[in-house]
Amino acid sequence: MTTSPPGLADLGGFALLEPWQPLSDKRRRQLDTELLAELPPGHVLAGTSPAALAARADRDDVLFEVPGVGYAVVHLSWSGRPGESSDWPRTEVFDSLEEWRDRVLLRDHAGRVGEQLDAIAGSHDDFVARTYELTEGWEAAGAGIEVVEPVLRFMETHPSLDLGVPGPLVHFVERFLGSAYIEALTASLDRRPTSHTAWMLHRVLNVTEAPEARAALVQTLERARRHPHADDSVRDAVALYLDEE
Repeated sequence: MTTSPPGLADLGGFALLEPWQPLSDKRRRQLDTELLAELPPGHVLAGTSPAALAARADRDDVLFEVPGVGYAVVHLSWSGRPGESSDWPRTEVFDSLEEWRDRVLLRDHAGRVGEQLDAIAGSHDDFVARTYELTEGWEAAGAGIEVVEPVLRFMETHPSLDLGVPGPLVHFVERFLGSAYIEALTASLDRRPTSHTAWMLHRVLNVTEAPEARAALVQTLERARRHPHADDSVRDAVALYLDEE
């Protein structure tokens, strides 16, 4: 039986995101035993009592709680014997679960966002409903600005997919409206504009007051209209937005 890793719920209750997974009690004991077998003298975790909390599903990275140290991600070798130097097994230490979440969990998950969206892209009739489920999971786990780029890249490769108006994906990424969000959206339009991402930039323009910032957004729309990959829907939409200026 798979159980929730101890500690995660105790410090804010954020959820695990792919590719990180919780562990069964049996698997946890197996990982604890293997780590102790691999620790050489002088290793940062030598002499401690680590307890496995979670592991990546796609490689041998394991998150351990380490009394007196904090938390550590260890890349196990499964050699069953101590590493050849005090640097092995490779280990990264964190002061808190929140630090691990921000530096590791969310970064690793960003690489899976596109895969998650691609997996449901064919479900045209219920795509919007399924993206609500995805974004609710991202929100529960504290996903942040790192999700914006893979979402935009998905939009670039699925320009005709009905995403909703504005839809759960736009609702989610607009939570991070600010300079980093605008940079990501601008980069997306410069790569491959779609009518949906042009509309998203227009939404930003509608709430932007500073003249210089507005001018930069208008320039992005102008580039999108002239982009070699812009189709008629993009050019027509951008023309309407520019007519309002």
